[in-house]
Amino acid sequence: ARSVSFVVPSIETEKVFIKIYASIFKLVESEASMSDNFFEIGGTSLDAIWLEREGEKQFDLPDIPVIQILKHLVLSSLAHYVDSTHSKDTQMRKVFIFLNLARYFQNERPFYAFRARGFDSGHPPFTSMDEMVSYYVAAAKRIQATLEAMGEEVKFFAPINISPNISYRMRELNWMTASLNFLFTRQQQLEFVWTLSPPERVIELQLTLKKLDKWTNVATSLINCGVDYTPTCSVSTVDVFYTTPFAGSDVDWLNNQLKPWTGWSRGEASYILVPENTTLVDFEYVPQFQKTFRSRLEARGL
Repeated sequence: ARSVSFVVPSIETEKVFIKIYASIFKLVESEASMSDNFFEIGGTSLDAIWLEREGEKQFDLPDIPVIQILKHLVLSSLAHYVDSTHSKDTQMRKVFIFLNLARYFQNERPFYAFRARGFDSGHPPFTSMDEMVSYYVAAAKRIQATLEAMGEEVKFFAPINISPNISYRMRELNWMTASLNFLFTRQQQLEFVWTLSPPERVIELQLTLKKLDKWTNVATSLINCGVDYTPTCSVSTVDVFYTTPFAGSDVDWLNNQLKPWTGWSRGEASYILVPENTTLVDFEYVPQFQKTFRSRLEARGL
């Protein structure tokens, strides 16, 4: 739904954003309002990428962090943010994998995302799972510092189509790394992959060679963290959402890869099939998935 109050752009920054919005959402410029909310107008994770990249180009900025797009959902607020930080260094980046899901819970409950470290200067990638967890837990406690003091607990833990045992998968990914390292220098690897990249995907993700390199660095650090990782401890209950795997049978994926989550759940674990969806949080599938996700939250009294 569009905002009730229509606000025309007044300053140059707002006029530029109106042009960007009109282009992204296929609007006539006169139909775009500074009161438009990114989610309410139909914004998706890919739209956030487009908005980020077009804003960077139009305002000659090294980066407009996606986290700031999510913090400034109303267009006038985003324009004010860009005006106030035009010459400042950016601090946060790239948190949109669950953006498509988060939009369905707007104004209902807060959404917080943990971003992989390594995108910004002065913030090196994680080197171990322990380091990553410690960093994330500290961040979570800053937001919810009184949770334990209030006697609360983690009432909802929901892995989405992922096995608790990830080390074998990380080692499979390293085979490709080893073969490329054997054949090419680092720069040659990057340029080779770039030449093979589907042009439509490069445009869709608004990638450059430099951005691809940074994304690959962060992804590699996460793979390295998972190589020797074995889950420990437990939670009160686990709700596992799963769907048809990209490879292998449904039965093997459920029984051998996902059912081990039962060992980390003190209560009875639930396994919820979301049919006909290969990537649950993609724009195409998330409308149905969010209904299933919401039903489990309600079943847990949340």
